[in-house]
Amino acid sequence: MSASGTDFCENCGSRASFAPLFPAAHATRCCGRCGGWHYFAPLPAPAAELYDRDYFFGAEYRDYDLSRPAQHINFQRKLRLLAQAGCGIGASSRVLELGCATGDFLALVRRQTGAATLGVEISAFARGRAEEQGLSVLSPEAPELAQHVAEFAPDFIVAWDVWEHLPRPASVLDAHLAAAQPQVVVALTTVDASSAVARLRGHRWRQFHPPTHLNYPTRRSLRSFLQDRSFRVRSQQSFGYHRPLLEYVGALGLQPREAGASQRWLTHPVYLNLFDTQLVIGQRQGS
Repeated sequence: MSASGTDFCENCGSRASFAPLFPAAHATRCCGRCGGWHYFAPLPAPAAELYDRDYFFGAEYRDYDLSRPAQHINFQRKLRLLAQAGCGIGASSRVLELGCATGDFLALVRRQTGAATLGVEISAFARGRAEEQGLSVLSPEAPELAQHVAEFAPDFIVAWDVWEHLPRPASVLDAHLAAAQPQVVVALTTVDASSAVARLRGHRWRQFHPPTHLNYPTRRSLRSFLQDRSFRVRSQQSFGYHRPLLEYVGALGLQPREAGASQRWLTHPVYLNLFDTQLVIGQRQGS
């Protein structure tokens, strides 16, 4: 894929012109329609290899298991925001989660609402952990995926902090929307390249770290994507996260001992919002 010219934008889901962004070494271009960023250099390894056990324990996360209490708080907030937008998940709902990781959100949904769930996850390690919870999770590379999604016929599609990881997020979501119910709800959290932090920091922005982050939508990117597909945007806002104190300690360059019984304080959830992550909820206006 070239750095400039006309192509399909995987952030806003439309044909657009592109221009190089940042010094050439960063291999990033900007969509002239939505302002979203796209990293276009070849990946150093297949995605399934990038998201192995080390990604969850030592790379992206210092210790994924220690983050679970904080993640539970974040998932509960997302469920509340869905309900506040008039899109609450209920017992008759069918929830498809893209990039479901170890399945904690789907397990929470199933436990609290009784809804049917189906997950999609590239990491074999994470799929195994999800399956231990009794969840049905498929690889995006599985040949039977399209058939399973069509039979499942979701009325909710969620993707929490996944869009930025996908080489072709708009195309992937389009494929699943084709199998969804007419009035399907889409709920996403992802980076916000139109945020003040992103614009000020550029390629030094904390969210800019290819090859695990490849696409960087703006707020306009996701509004355009949804509205062009007959969705009503019910909510779009910044979304801050609770993370374990251990993550902040690590970000400061400190190296604490592993959080054993005497260091449980390192798992304490701490909230931070830099206003560079967006949450959007949309519902398709079906017949």
